[in-house]
Amino acid sequence: MTFSTNEQLHTAFAGGVVKPFAEVNIQQAAYELGVAHEYAMTSLAGEGERRRIADGDDIVIPPGQFALLLTEEIVNIPAHAMGLISVKASWKLRGLVNVSGFHVDPGFHGRLRFAVYNASGQTLRMKPGRRLFQLWLNRLSEPLPEKALYKNKLPPDAGIQDDDVTAIAGMVASPAGLSARIGDLGERLTGELPKLEASLSKTVADKCHELAIHVKEDNNKLSERLGGEVASLRAWQKAQWVFIAILFLVVITEPLKSCGRADSKTSQFVGSAAQPIVPQYMSDAAVAASASPDAAAVAPAQMFDAMP
Repeated sequence: MTFSTNEQLHTAFAGGVVKPFAEVNIQQAAYELGVAHEYAMTSLAGEGERRRIADGDDIVIPPGQFALLLTEEIVNIPAHAMGLISVKASWKLRGLVNVSGFHVDPGFHGRLRFAVYNASGQTLRMKPGRRLFQLWLNRLSEPLPEKALYKNKLPPDAGIQDDDVTAIAGMVASPAGLSARIGDLGERLTGELPKLEASLSKTVADKCHELAIHVKEDNNKLSERLGGEVASLRAWQKAQWVFIAILFLVVITEPLKSCGRADSKTSQFVGSAAQPIVPQYMSDAAVAASASPDAAAVAPAQMFDAMP
């Protein structure tokens, strides 16, 4: 397998390998292919989208998104050759990466499809017809048999198909895409934050109000309970003081009663003791005389007159 020179490429491409053919597009042993007006692209929503733009408009590939690009030219690879394809280096340096195949089978006939990815942090724009791809033609040592050639499933001029759109659909986990999603979430959060703060403030205020009501009710119950306890304590203290007063009266009055009974007995004793003891030998006249106030005037002789 050998690479074709510029002269060989001119002969091959002019002979129908590339249509339409322009000699000016043969550069550095490769043919430079242009990008067509129709393409498909992914989105942040995860959906594939087919687009067709008018002359003068740009093909737009946002950061972190895939695109399926078509060539303007229809390529027809002969049985004795194989094509090699790539994105031009100037676009690679901008972040456009070819993630599809890098060769074209012998027998292929149609528009080339390039699956590309914008790995840069900026949107890439290009005009339809821009020389974006390169095609090298490699000669085989001998032609492939008919049964070994690529079997084309679409007409040569077919554009983007529904299956192509479905194939690239889905969320693209790229740094730029993630950054965009984070930015969207940040904006949504910034918009929702005042609502969340207001809702949280209202919730806290309601809870504080409920707590204040419960605290007040508990305080009232505690006050009632303490009031009852204080009243019971005061009643108990009164009972203690009454008991002490009664005990005091008992302690004080009992000795006084005892003293009164003793004085009564003493008086009785003294009264009985004060009565004169009359000897048996005294006559009744003597006894009467001794008991009278004038007992002292009774002559001793008269007292002794009654003696036996």
